[in-house]
Amino acid sequence: MRRTIGTTLLAAVLLLSLGAQAEAKDRCALKGSKTLRQTSKLRLYSIGLDRFYVCVRANGRRFRADDRRSQDVTMLKSTLTSAGSFGAVAYSYYRNEDTAGLRVVVIDLRTGKQRVHAENPDEFSDPRVPALVLRSTGAAAWVYEQTPISSSEGTRVREVHAAGTGAIRTLDSGLDIAAASLALSGATVSWTKAGERRTATI
Repeated sequence: MRRTIGTTLLAAVLLLSLGAQAEAKDRCALKGSKTLRQTSKLRLYSIGLDRFYVCVRANGRRFRADDRRSQDVTMLKSTLTSAGSFGAVAYSYYRNEDTAGLRVVVIDLRTGKQRVHAENPDEFSDPRVPALVLRSTGAAAWVYEQTPISSSEGTRVREVHAAGTGAIRTLDSGLDIAAASLALSGATVSWTKAGERRTATI
């Protein structure tokens, strides 16, 4: 009986120890911040209503994710990912309650240097990025989607976009693109449209 109790207590101590170590390794647990998205490597969080940061959980380095000149930034529908020494986040922003744009921001987590890929949604449409993949070179591909804000205003669009150091390229377009099908293997991005698998190099 004593051996059983002792074993149970030892297991409990080990679990507490492991939990404390896991917490200690996450250096992005900033008091007063609100976590919006997180992966095993990154945490996207806000401080107050208008400051958003991408933080490396292993070392606590943080980088401002939003453009400080943009009004009414929202990260509620944001998408977060990482590959190698790069991280990427997609978010939309507004002006006078109307959608002004959407940005896919790729951050070099060593230097803080950013590549900002700006989308320009149609007026009266709500844009989002439901899927985002990233190469270790910083090249990215994503599914761009916009939906009308009402039955009488806006345009519905679904496209596969990609960008490296240059302009955004449209790889495919159509509402029959399956957003969840976006995948990356090496330099090849793939997705499914109308049941057919398609690929491109980024």
